[in-house]
Amino acid sequence: MEAGSEDEIVEATGWARERGAKLFVLGGGSNLLVADAGFDGLVLHVGLKGISSPRQSNKQSEPGDPWLYGVAAGEDWDSFVECAVRDNCAGIECLAGIPGTVGGTPVQNVGAYGQEVASTIGW
Repeated sequence: MEAGSEDEIVEATGWARERGAKLFVLGGGSNLLVADAGFDGLVLHVGLKGISSPRQSNKQSEPGDPWLYGVAAGEDWDSFVECAVRDNCAGIECLAGIPGTVGGTPVQNVGAYGQEVASTIGW
């Protein structure tokens, strides 16, 4: 199932829970290997997209203030990195070109060239 909204994610997880079905949350699938037997359960592809930038909020900021982006779990990681670089935000620029989604990136703690996503993500 592809979930395009938070409500659809809640509905799908509830469906799986009610039936005792296994649930596998799929991001971009760039790091996935499936056995020939398949998967006996619900595969939920998170298709939520969108990046909200501090620049869009019209909030005044001072030089050196941290920027907080709101990024949907299904958003392409590299698209988010490009957005941050375009906004002249440092901290994840060395993580460009890494495949996957924003939702999967903290789970894998993506890192390269001395940067890792754990040092830049807040919950």
